[in-house]
Amino acid sequence: MEEKRKVELLLDHMGSSVTHDYNDMFNCDYQLISESTADGYEVYAFKEPNEEYNIGENIYYYNTGLGERIVEELMIGNTTVFLDDLEYDGLFIEDLLVEEFEEYVDDILQDETLPVNEVKELMEEYDIELNIEL
Repeated sequence: MEEKRKVELLLDHMGSSVTHDYNDMFNCDYQLISESTADGYEVYAFKEPNEEYNIGENIYYYNTGLGERIVEELMIGNTTVFLDDLEYDGLFIEDLLVEEFEEYVDDILQDETLPVNEVKELMEEYDIELNIEL
């Protein structure tokens, strides 16, 4: 199964989503914004839309661990996160979500609306045996 489909299934299962639409950035639970400091460095703010900037809580000088933090919030469930396409790719969000998919694949397979061909494909790919009728 393609990684994009796994991410879609996982996010649907969790009730979470990622948007890259700047028009939606203030309608999300969290947003990732990069800002330049006065002396030309780039920092990242991962915060709620109306939350103030707090250096000790939501400002990141390096993007190390930031992708994991974003995925952590998505896995809590019912969470929408805004980040632009470049940050999504640069932080390897899709790769991190595919890793998380493995933790939830059994639960995702219980979804009765999942097409039979996808159930079979995932069962084969992850070597899973389920006692369900297909």
